Amino acid sequence: MKRVTTQVAVLLCSVWAAGAYAAASMPLTFGVQGGANFANISTDPATTPTSRTGMTAGVNLELGLADYIYLQPELMYLQKGAVSGTVTTKLDYIELPIMGKAKFDAGMVKPYIMAGPSVAFAVSKTDSTGATLTNIKSLDFGLHFGGGMEIPVADAVSIFANGRYCMGLANIDDTAGSTLKTRGIVILAGAQFLL
Repeated sequence: MKRVTTQVAVLLCSVWAAGAYAAASMPLTFGVQGGANFANISTDPATTPTSRTGMTAGVNLELGLADYIYLQPELMYLQKGAVSGTVTTKLDYIELPIMGKAKFDAGMVKPYIMAGPSVAFAVSKTDSTGATLTNIKSLDFGLHFGGGMEIPVADAVSIFANGRYCMGLANIDDTAGSTLKTRGIVILAGAQFLL
C-alpha cells in the first residue's frame, strides 16, 4: 500500500509540474462535471449481473500542452457495482483519472477524444441488504476512454458533454479463485472556466 501511495503522489506531482510549465503559455481551465454511471462487473467464474445506475460528480483541471493537445487530471466520486438477482452490489469510489485529450476545431463546436489511466479508492463497499463486503479490495486501477464536445458560451466559459467507457484492470475480489473487475459507461456534462 505504501508503494502505491508513493506512486500516486509522484504521478500527481508530475501532473502539477507539467501544468505549471504549460500554464505559462497555454490555456488552463477548471471544470465541474456530473452525470450517471451505468456500472457493471466482469466476473470469473462467469455470472450474468445486470447494471447498477449510479451517479458521478467531480472536478477537473485542463492543461494545454500543445495546439489541440491537453492533459486533464480529474477528481471524481463514482458509484460502481452491479445487480445480481435481488441484491445490488454498491461500490462507491473516489477516482483519479489522468486523461490525455485531443480537440478538433469544427467551428463553434469542438469535438474531442480522450483516454487515460485511473486509480480509485473505495469509500463504501456494501450491498442492498446493508452488509459490508469485506472481500472487496479498497484499491482499483483502470482505463477511461471516450469522446465528447465542447461549446463556448462566453469569453471564459464553455459547456461540455462527453461519454466514456471505464474498464477496471485490477481484480478487486480477495476471495481465492474469484475475479471481479469493474466496468462502466459514464455520461457527463459540465462547464469549464478559463483561469
